[in-house]
Amino acid sequence: MLWKSRFGKLELITPPDDGCIFNSNARRSIIEISEKIKLEMDVDVIERNMSIQEIFNASEENRLLEFFGASTGSIHNVSRVSY
Repeated sequence: MLWKSRFGKLELITPPDDGCIFNSNARRSIIEISEKIKLEMDVDVIERNMSIQEIFNASEENRLLEFFGASTGSIHNVSRVSY
């Protein structure tokens, strides 16, 4: 998630790799170059959990700039989310 914090700071947030998050090449690359992202773009890269309510609030307050989510489908647990 790329958003502007309530303090006006640009932050790129990804949940921590706790076994439930797919640790893709893209995610690892972003974390590996986080210092360069900070220096060149003044964006903090942060690994932390985020709640759906936090995401909704940021969207309603026009602070949510970009969001990407992915999931592995399962025939036993299928859900659809519209936004």
